[in-house]
Amino acid sequence: MRPAADGRLRLLRPTDRLLAWGRAVLSSYYDVLQDLYPDPGYGLAVAPDPAFHLARRRVSIEVFGVIACFRHGPALGAMLSMTGTSRPPTWPPPA
Repeated sequence: MRPAADGRLRLLRPTDRLLAWGRAVLSSYYDVLQDLYPDPGYGLAVAPDPAFHLARRRVSIEVFGVIACFRHGPALGAMLSMTGTSRPPTWPPPA
C-alpha cells in the first residue's frame, strides 16, 4: 500500500535479476579482502546470500552519518584535491 504523501504513479520493485546483479557487485568488493584476510574471512560478504546482502544494505545507510564526520578531514581533503573538487557532496542531498 502506498502512503498518501507519495506522489509517484507507482512504486518500483527491483527484479530478481537486478537483485542478483547487485549481490554480485557487492560481493566483488570483498573478494580482495577475503584474499588478504582469509581468517576469519569475509565468507558471508562474498557469498551471494540474499538475506545477508539485504541486511548489509539496510545497515549501510546508518554509516552515512559517520562518513559525513570525515568529510572535512585531511585524508578526504587530499583525495578531493586530486579530483579538482574543493568540497565533497553533502548528505543528504538538498531537496
